[in-house]
Amino acid sequence: MGIEDALYTGARRGYAAGGATHPGHRAHSTGQMRHFHCNEAFWDALEAGGATPTPLNGNQIVVGQAGIFTIGRFHSDCGLQGGRRSKARSQLAEANEVIEKIIAPDLFQEAREATSASVFFMTSSNRHYNGDEDQSPLSSIEIGVPRKDMNGWVFHESIRMFLRRYETEVVTQEDNATARLKVGVVKRQDQEGTQ
Repeated sequence: MGIEDALYTGARRGYAAGGATHPGHRAHSTGQMRHFHCNEAFWDALEAGGATPTPLNGNQIVVGQAGIFTIGRFHSDCGLQGGRRSKARSQLAEANEVIEKIIAPDLFQEAREATSASVFFMTSSNRHYNGDEDQSPLSSIEIGVPRKDMNGWVFHESIRMFLRRYETEVVTQEDNATARLKVGVVKRQDQEGTQ
């Protein structure tokens, strides 16, 4: 939830910083400022969550580590295709080969235990955002585990759907059933086994 809030905040700050530029390069400026502000907010969320983020350094991607997962982010209005342009992201996704084999096992290869994997938060722009506080600068935030070649997803869904699993309470059902034997159906046996 902290990452979701951070990405919305970063996108809002990026829009505000880039929106004051000349209309001729406003789209590029806004995109670049969104990248920097989202990276800073993402770094803060990873740090707060104990995911030891990599240092902020220009255009380099920020990643954190939580268990076996390396956590990254990218912005794309064309899906996973936008994330493939980065060599660093492609290298991170290569670790997901073992995850792919767990989901869809190979008949001729021995199963291995996953020791590392990469997961990404992907954002996309709200084309109708105009800086209004009632609107969101992002149309969606999704979480996904890409295939090793980044040509598809092993796991992919919206952050809202992902969080919904953890927000719902587990409902326990009381077992009110009682067993009753029909009268006259059960025959009694004496101690010697005769009826």
